[in-house]
Amino acid sequence: MGPNGTITLILFLLIELIIGAVIIFFVTRSLNARYVKHQEEQDKKADNVVQLAIEKAKSIELDARDKAYKIL
Repeated sequence: MGPNGTITLILFLLIELIIGAVIIFFVTRSLNARYVKHQEEQDKKADNVVQLAIEKAKSIELDARDKAYKIL
């Protein structure tokens, strides 16, 4: 292989390396976006569960107060 062949090979490898890096960048970016979206959905579900539990606790507390007033 002459000097031109070596330069061509090096350029080819650099181009492949750049293409690979770009592909990895976009795949990682896409996966990160999906992960963030999934986390936001999970947070909304968790907030909903907490809100329902708070409402249920308030309802139980009111029922207990009503029963206590009836006893008195």
